Amino acid sequence: MLSRAALLLAAAALLATGCYTDPATGRLVFGRGPKGPTPEQVRMQRMEQTISELQNQNRSLRNELDDVGTSMNDVATRSAQNTAANDARGQDVVALRAEIATLRNRVAALEGQLAKVPQAITAAVSSEHQAIVSEVNKAIAASDARTERQIQQAVRQAAQSRPSGGGSGRASGAPSGSAPAGDYYEYEVQSGQTLSEIARAFNCTVKEIMAASGIQDAAKIRVGQKIYIPAK
Repeated sequence: MLSRAALLLAAAALLATGCYTDPATGRLVFGRGPKGPTPEQVRMQRMEQTISELQNQNRSLRNELDDVGTSMNDVATRSAQNTAANDARGQDVVALRAEIATLRNRVAALEGQLAKVPQAITAAVSSEHQAIVSEVNKAIAASDARTERQIQQAVRQAAQSRPSGGGSGRASGAPSGSAPAGDYYEYEVQSGQTLSEIARAFNCTVKEIMAASGIQDAAKIRVGQKIYIPAK
């Protein structure tokens, strides 16, 4: 066995040569340590490098996040502006639709008025026609009344010149030809008169006047012609 002194010498020799802790086992190893970084130091260096890279990525991500936030704010601002513009355009569209509806109502009203124009024209023409017909009828009635008065006046004049005695007679200037027996009136034809009108006024027939006056054609009498009408 080694003596105590030998052990002490060996320990001193080991201390002189140095010792280090083995990072793999955690034991104290006598002697000089290996050159270069230990595995533990290598792991620490890798961890520090990884942490640094992660910190750089974190900063980069934060910067990107800030950029995204700024972009989102810009998008939100533009969206709000577009919404306001769309609202304004929507109000314009509503106003235009209301104006179009008003114009359509005006067009419908004008079409209704135009539809009434032919009826109004027809009514006006009918009313004017009726007025004209009424005026013409009044004029005809007035003319008939004047003619009737003229005939009645001629009848009265002829009655005043009627002979007082019976028998056959002929007024001076009577047309040639035989006159019927009895009395007769001498009458001068007025403008617009016909034998039929004169016959009605004297209550006789056209044939009786034609026979008394020697008239061959009832349509061929003239204004101022003297005819003879049998008295009844």
